[in-house]
Amino acid sequence: MIDSFALSRTDLEIKKIVKELYAVNLDGYHELYLERRLAHYFQKKGIDQPSMIRDLVINQPHITQELQRELQITYTRLFREPSFFRKTIQLAKALQHKKSGIRIWHAGCSNGSEAYSLAILLKEENILDKCTIYATDINRKALTDAKRGVLSIKEIQSTIGDYLTAGGKYHLTEYFNLNGDSAVLKTSILNQIQFAKHELGKDHPFHEFDIIICRNMLIYYQNFHQQKLVYAMKNSLCKGGYIGLSNCESLEGIADSQLKLIDSGQNIYQYLVQ
Repeated sequence: MIDSFALSRTDLEIKKIVKELYAVNLDGYHELYLERRLAHYFQKKGIDQPSMIRDLVINQPHITQELQRELQITYTRLFREPSFFRKTIQLAKALQHKKSGIRIWHAGCSNGSEAYSLAILLKEENILDKCTIYATDINRKALTDAKRGVLSIKEIQSTIGDYLTAGGKYHLTEYFNLNGDSAVLKTSILNQIQFAKHELGKDHPFHEFDIIICRNMLIYYQNFHQQKLVYAMKNSLCKGGYIGLSNCESLEGIADSQLKLIDSGQNIYQYLVQ
């Protein structure tokens, strides 16, 4: 196994190599996160010498794509942090009389579980048909899974408590077609979510969203890149719109005066234009 000092130096070399040879920029990632993910990747490959890593990256270009996928975290689950969903539904209900409807963007949606969760709760409040939900991610495989709407029965059963805590009113299984060990989200809900590949801060921004949900993404990046992502989200909000982060994230030190923390418990900010 490569010691941490050698790995840290190797990380710098890898970033330089992939930028010069393949025009791939890894500079934005937090150094400790980058080191941890690359260590995991090279351990899987059975590589324990820095020189082997350099040779691999230089001589096998496809490794760069594998490294990028390794850095794209795809873990999520239904009704993750249920109190956040309860608050988000309150915000959506307050907007339900907008003539233009409610526009919601879930940036970094991974396999779609949290987007499913939101859609289910909006349906229970009879406002799903008033909402346009976009769910985006950089990971193509995660998006393919998200579009299918397939989860395991085990996951459904393990999140029933979170569903109820989030404000769920009925039986979670009502929203899925059960088939053996699998559960497929019903098309009446799945079709209300528009999934698309999008890299926040790089691809063309969206506009005029009422609510942007971007949870457990900023923590993987350095401060300068966090600022870039937050700026992209702010420019995609309508006046008075909201950004929701996870409990382990903060805009302290990167937000400007137009983004006000309105709910410290759920880490929700509002775009207030003077």
